[in-house]
Amino acid sequence: TIETNIYNINKKLRTTENEQKLDIQSNQKTSIMAPPMISLEDQIKLAVKEVEDSKESRITSMQKLGSALQKLEEAKKLYAQAQIEMDQADTRLQNARSRVSELDLRLPGKWNSMYQKFIEFKEKYGHGNVSQDSFSTRTRIKDFQTQEEQDRKSLARWVGNQRVEYKKFKSRQHSCLNQRRIDALNRVGFIWDLKGAKWYVKYNELVEFQKENGHCRVPHTFNTELSKWVIAQRYSWKRKRDGKGPPHLTADREALLSKIVFNFEDE
Repeated sequence: TIETNIYNINKKLRTTENEQKLDIQSNQKTSIMAPPMISLEDQIKLAVKEVEDSKESRITSMQKLGSALQKLEEAKKLYAQAQIEMDQADTRLQNARSRVSELDLRLPGKWNSMYQKFIEFKEKYGHGNVSQDSFSTRTRIKDFQTQEEQDRKSLARWVGNQRVEYKKFKSRQHSCLNQRRIDALNRVGFIWDLKGAKWYVKYNELVEFQKENGHCRVPHTFNTELSKWVIAQRYSWKRKRDGKGPPHLTADREALLSKIVFNFEDE
């Protein structure tokens, strides 16, 4: 029939179109998978060009590296010079601050006056620990009577007050101390720690005993605590000498004891 013939013709047309599409797709895949052939001569030319390009790139990189190294050396010189200038500026600043502090301490006033007395005490006795407790041995014999003894007692109170005021300063409370005064005290070896100051309390007692008796052998019956302290100093010195344990007796303290003819070997 006519309808049947039309159907068969359309079917053949569709089949032909599908075959043509498949051929096109196949040709496209073939062209992608198989690149065009390059002759050996062209391959050599490309390789030679790659070598030349690499050489030029290396030369450019070497030039950049050389320039960077030159700048690095210049930067090092600039840094070293800046460091020298910084150190010089720090030194000038420190000297200027010290000069201001020195001039400030010359101004009339009670604190400055006591500070100068503290320096005189340290220069005279070799340490800066002034304590009222250090006079306990002497008061067994007689009370304070001379002006020198009264001045020392006043200085001891002042030293104690500085420790109290220092704690206030550190806790941001109102204090008569400021950073300039604290620095001034640190420069002359002021002892802020009472625990460390206790050693100097006993040392002062021993100094008074040595002045009155001519030796440092404190009888146990005279002053039990001082006698035990003296024995402890000898024990610490011997342990330090024999390399047994940490040196509780520092070189400064040993020098102070030697100053009053302390016999470390005595029993």
